[in-house]
Formats: sequence, C-alpha cells, structure tokens
Amino acid sequence: MKKSCFSLNVFKYEKKERIHFFINIVIGIVIAIVVHYIEKTEYGGAAIDSFIDKLIRFESHFYQNKEYPNFLSKLIKGNVDEKTLQEISFIEIDRQTLESWNGIRYPVVPRDKLAHLIEKIVNYNPKILIIDILFDTEGCKGEEKLLSVLENSLRKEDTIFIIPAFIDPLTKKLLYPYFYKELKAKYPNKIFLSSPYFYLSEYDNTARFFKFYEIYQNEKGQKDLIWNVSFLAHILSLNKLSILDELKEKILSGEKNLTLTINRNTIHIINEDLVSSRLRFPYPVVLDNEENHLTMRSLPIYPSYMDEEKERIRNKIVILGVTDPIKHDYFKTPVGYMPGMYLIGNGTFTIVNLQIHHESLWIKILIEIFVILLAAYLFLWMDSIPATIFSFLLIGLLIPISVFLFYKYNLFINVILSILGIVIHKDIAEFEEFLIGGLWKKH
Repeated sequence: MKKSCFSLNVFKYEKKERIHFFINIVIGIVIAIVVHYIEKTEYGGAAIDSFIDKLIRFESHFYQNKEYPNFLSKLIKGNVDEKTLQEISFIEIDRQTLESWNGIRYPVVPRDKLAHLIEKIVNYNPKILIIDILFDTEGCKGEEKLLSVLENSLRKEDTIFIIPAFIDPLTKKLLYPYFYKELKAKYPNKIFLSSPYFYLSEYDNTARFFKFYEIYQNEKGQKDLIWNVSFLAHILSLNKLSILDELKEKILSGEKNLTLTINRNTIHIINEDLVSSRLRFPYPVVLDNEENHLTMRSLPIYPSYMDEEKERIRNKIVILGVTDPIKHDYFKTPVGYMPGMYLIGNGTFTIVNLQIHHESLWIKILIEIFVILLAAYLFLWMDSIPATIFSFLLIGLLIPISVFLFYKYNLFINVILSILGIVIHKDIAEFEEFLIGGLWKKH
C-alpha cells in the first residue's frame, strides 16, 4: 500500500503517479467508446444480443416458476402485479381445432367456424378482444356469417374489437380488412385497427423490443400512424383513448422524446430507443422444434373448453389467434419461436405492467465514467498487485449490479473491458519499470 494517505486530490501524488492516473482514465474512456462502437456493428450487436437473450430467458422463468426464493424473484421481476398475468387470456386455435373445423387444407381459417367462436367469446363479455387473424382474402366461404356476427357483437355488446392491419413495405400504404371502414363508420369507438408487429433486430430478425407505432401513407398521400396492438389495448382498457389524438399529432409533427402519463406513471414514447423498450416474456410459449408442438400448454383456453373457462374471459383482455405452425404466424424471440398471438400477449403484459423504462444515456455515461474513475483511483491509492486484486473484485461486484440495473431499469452497463484495460496498462508499466530499474540497470 502507498504510504501517502488516501486522497481524491490527484495533485498530492507524485508526478509519475499523476501521469499514470490520467492515462488510465483516457484508456478506460477510449475502450468504453470503442466497445459502444463495436456494439453497433453486426458482430458486436449480435454478441450483445446473445448475452441479453440469456438474461431475458433467465428472467422469463421467474414469472411462472414459484420455486425461486421470494427476494430473488422480486429482484428479477421488480414490482410486477401478479394479477396482471390473469388479466390477459389466450384463446388458441390449435391444430386439433383446425382439424375439427376441416381447416388444415385451406390457407385461411374457416370463416363460419371463426364466426361461431367469436360469437361465443363475446357472450362471455371480454373487455377487449384482439383478433390476431388475417382478413386479407375477400369472398371466403362463411364470410357473410362472420360479418353478421361482428356487426351484431358491435351493436349489442360492450366488447371492444382490435383487428390487425399491415403496412405495405413498397407503397407504405395501410392494408386492412375490406369490411373495416363500414363497421368503423357505424361503431367508431368499438372497433380499431392496430399493428401486430414489434421491433425485429437487424442482426438476427429477433423480436426483442417494443414498438409504439408505425408510420404509413394514408389515402390522401399524407403521413399517418397506426398504434401498436398492445399499446392500444392498454389505452382502451383504461378508457383513455382521447389522449392518443394529441400524442399522434405531436408525433406526426416531428416532435421527439414524447411522454405519456398514465395513473401517475410516465411512459416515454421513443420508437428509436430499442434497449429501454425491451419486451418482457412472462408467457414463454414457444415451438418445440423436435416435437413440433408448443411448450407450456396450460396457459391457453381451447374453443372446446370455453364453457369451463368463461371466468378467464369475462372483463379480460382476450387474444384470439392460430398457433398451428402450418399457418406460419411465428416470430423468433429470445425465448424461442413464438406464435404471433403470444408475442402480442407478452407485449401487452409489458405495457400493462408499465415495464417500459426510459434509458437515460447520460445516466449510463455517468455510471461508466464513475466506475472508470474508481478503477483509476485504485491504482493511484495502491500498489499494482493489491490494486489489480481490488480491480477484479470490482469486476465481480459489477456483474450482479449490471444485471440488476438491466432487469430493473434497462440500463446495460458494460465497462468490464475498460477496467481490464486499466489493469493491463498499469501492469505493463510496472513491468517496464522493473526491467529498466532492475535487469537493465545491471548492464
């Protein structure tokens, strides 16, 4: 240990030590900048995504598994309302159901069977019914029955319908069911279009991040937007649709970093902020490639058992979709290949639980600078060997802290390489001094 007292005043130390101190800081900051740059490259981004995926898979177990200690579960999940897991229900049209409907051979779900199912669901009074099924083909058998059921449900019941729409990647125009305009004109506050998509990573096409809206070109050739299905469902469930009109106007006018306050909680509407809008996966229902079936089959409600499950439908956000792989509605996620309806469910849970946190770039930078300064001071206060030992202890301490910050606040702190750079620099400097003052001096 150095004989001089521990002091934050660098100028109380010898000139040589001061020079090493500032060099260590520069090395740490340069490495941090290089690491941030590498994270933006294809291979660096893939490496970071791979590590984050492991954290997300670990996290997803805590939502369903009760075997973990309570303190550990709280640490990972944060202040999650367990009741929210029961506020979202899934009605799954699986292969067995499609076979009973004689719908395996056809590219679309039989409309007459779907109409009967929707009619039955609505009779159990869900708050919101999200239909994750394409209506892009006109003139299908049983379509008149489906339209009749939709109109009767909208006229008689309180259930709000959300149906999918898509943006043509070439024309940037919105593609939606041909019957939507007529129903919207009659029941403007009971049927809505939404985007069923989330951010897909450019490196591996994996859905990891929340997406609040998509921009498209409307029929007048003007910019317009469509809200994400999970975000829209949450706003509708709170009966706060009016706040979206003002928010939409601000987004289309080019305003950035907008916020939305709901029940004293602030949501940052930042479509470009990927890390701070990551999805949670409390419903890790994924395709088992070897067995070609879904895992965790206890979650959904099957059409043939709806009478026994009506309380799981009443006044809930209900998501209706198809899970048979033959219909190709699957997305790659950190926890596996997931049917679109369950991806929507995980997104809905994320927003309903307000698990969307805004990552402050300045907080991230300040934390990293603080850690780099601390490592530099260790080598100013101590000799090389104890400083190296304490630096590795610091790295060991930073790993669980970084994991906690990621789970709790979505802050991904990555300064381990910066600390290692400082350690290596100081050890090399000590070795050079040993050579110069020891071996070389003899000659």
